Amino acid sequence: MTAVGAVAPVRARHPVLEVMSERSYRNYWISVFLSSLIFGGARFTWVWLVIKSPSQAALVGGIALGLPHLFFGIPAGVWADRVDRRRLVCWASLAMAVVLALSAWLEHTDRMHLAVACATAAALGTLIAVVQPTQTAMVPELVPRRLHVTGVALQNLAFQSSFFTGSLASGIIIRAFGITAAFAGFSVMALGAAVAILAAKPVNEVPRRTPEVPVSMLRSTGEGLRYMFAEQPRRSLALANIVIGLISASTAILVPKVAESVLGADALGASLLVGSMIPGMVVMTFVIASRPQLRRRGLLFFVGMASIVPQLAILGLSRAFWLSLVSSVFWGAPIGLFVTLVRQLTQEYTSAEMMGRAMGVVHVLSRGTLPLVSFGLLFLTRVVSPSTALLLLSGVVALFAAAIATTSELRRA
Repeated sequence: MTAVGAVAPVRARHPVLEVMSERSYRNYWISVFLSSLIFGGARFTWVWLVIKSPSQAALVGGIALGLPHLFFGIPAGVWADRVDRRRLVCWASLAMAVVLALSAWLEHTDRMHLAVACATAAALGTLIAVVQPTQTAMVPELVPRRLHVTGVALQNLAFQSSFFTGSLASGIIIRAFGITAAFAGFSVMALGAAVAILAAKPVNEVPRRTPEVPVSMLRSTGEGLRYMFAEQPRRSLALANIVIGLISASTAILVPKVAESVLGADALGASLLVGSMIPGMVVMTFVIASRPQLRRRGLLFFVGMASIVPQLAILGLSRAFWLSLVSSVFWGAPIGLFVTLVRQLTQEYTSAEMMGRAMGVVHVLSRGTLPLVSFGLLFLTRVVSPSTALLLLSGVVALFAAAIATTSELRRA
């Protein structure tokens, strides 16, 4: 009971509610969610289009769609440090809508053969490579500094959950209405992403690079690479983003093929296997977003990264759909823990002036590795089965985890 004349204590708002109550951040979050959903869903749609051939699936879903990230990810980060980020994302999203509408028409008219699929996938991949680093660099503009960790976690929640939800949505649409409808639906979502980002007006002033003498794109790209790899813990965090790329490659290329050829699943079953990690990832990311002052993040980071190894191994060894599904559901939480903390720690150790270029490097390492790994899988699946390839990939992740675990700066985070 409060004494007469005393002021009742004000209950602190939940960090997630406080961040999401800001209209600008909500619109930003919607744009991120839709863009990532499009990438995950369209990628699954193209892969399913050529699923009978693992090499063609790697060519379309990994190399054609992912290669632009390798070439345009860092330049996109440079642009993000120089231009209006909202307009850049808006125009790229509108172009995505055009590419996806064209893909729907090509599939409807039976013109979507392998070469055309590669061309349209590469066009969408180029636009996504521009959008995602720019969106990631916008977080400091939209949330108070004390809630930056929550803002990054919620952005990662949109990014990761929609990425896997896209595969599930694509499987549902393909089963009910066909591949043409899937491309058309994603085209409409791209229009929504463009509208939403325009309503995400910055609330904070952040330092931007405005040199008296114009700096070339090549020099700016080199600055971003040197910044990320010159010192710890950014160097190890950069390597951790390669692990994210390995996860993406396995879900994009190997898991759908294993589901179809080993487990006997259709498009919906394969997408469900990919999307079954969503609940655990969502819950874990929400928990992290709710605790801006989370302790022992370095230890939790290593635990989450190590959890990827048994997940890939189980998917490679399993011969029962239910076992693979249960495994994916269970391991969603620790994988979500790892991915979220990678994003948080990377931005925490990055200065505002370098945010765009640093995020460009991050997206090259996490998304640009997809075509390189897919190119390797293209040849590997000619020698071994997709299940064996998953086992080999788990061994590669284990080596990365062992190397990164030696970083003392991260253990103390």
